[in-house]
Amino acid sequence: MARGCRRVLLLSGLVLLTAAVAGEEKKRSLGIPALEPIAVGSPARISLYPTELRLAGTRQRGRLVITGHYEDGAEQDLTRVAELSSADTRVARIEDGVLLPTGDGRTEVIASVGGREVSAAVTVSKQRATEPVSFLYGTLAALTKQGCNSGGCHGSPSGKGGFRLSLRGYDPVLDSVTLEREHLNRRTNRFAPLESLLLLKPMARVPHGGGVRLKESDAAYPLLSDWIAEGGRVAGDDNLRCVSIEVFPRERVLHFPAHSQQLVVQAHFSDGSVRDITDLAVYSSSEDAIAKVDDRGLVVAGDAGEVAVLVQFLEYAETARLTFLRDVPGFAWNDPPANNFVDRHVFAKLR
Repeated sequence: MARGCRRVLLLSGLVLLTAAVAGEEKKRSLGIPALEPIAVGSPARISLYPTELRLAGTRQRGRLVITGHYEDGAEQDLTRVAELSSADTRVARIEDGVLLPTGDGRTEVIASVGGREVSAAVTVSKQRATEPVSFLYGTLAALTKQGCNSGGCHGSPSGKGGFRLSLRGYDPVLDSVTLEREHLNRRTNRFAPLESLLLLKPMARVPHGGGVRLKESDAAYPLLSDWIAEGGRVAGDDNLRCVSIEVFPRERVLHFPAHSQQLVVQAHFSDGSVRDITDLAVYSSSEDAIAKVDDRGLVVAGDAGEVAVLVQFLEYAETARLTFLRDVPGFAWNDPPANNFVDRHVFAKLR
């Protein structure tokens, strides 16, 4: 190999190494816990949530949580290492751990890990019909997910840069007028959707004071781009209303080295349907020093302690409470005397 080529390869390697080190230093400076491998061990059984999935529409998705249950009573999230498969890929397929519909019918999704196997029933329908993007539960939910209508951005009373949205989408009528008619309709260009400022600004392809807030890999991107391409449809959302959201697991105690937990969030609608909104929900941890949560609901702990993860979807909010324990060599519970009923409950939890 020529000396010049070796020098180029050496410099390239140094650049990549420097970038990797800088990335790790940045993570440490931000207090982001390291995601370690999962020690699966020998679970007595595994469970899968949800136990039944109904994907009624081409845009529906299904996220799953696989939990290992052990002989000593401990539980551990095994979602990251479980192998998922579909019994009939003509009905549904697995992509990056997410169940996607492919055709009407029924099948099963199978999870395998630690020598154990469990399955959930899957029903897929309405795959021959086009499913338009809902303005309220698609477009506004996507803008909320990316933080565009937060109080520190365009959701402030005066907006930012002449662009004002209602805070967290509380006024859909105002938002529809703002997005469709203001700024010479350049925010949503129906004739050239990808040239819409609603996409170009948060992707920083034109100057944007808020920096990069949207990427093509985000779940919000196809919702926003498709909604514009469909003509900015607003009517039709009144027939279906979200009535509540549900997060799983609501509570869990994990013992190190178990240090991560995938959350699944579902929205319940007025017609009785249930939709997975894990990728559109907004997450925040009550104590980042103990555990942080990413934008897809993966909670990663860096230390022992208890955190409450706030999960929000438009005006709805729920909380998942996770406790991470670490064994202390030589520790023994000294059974302190309880002076009142408050002590009894506190000591029971600590024990």
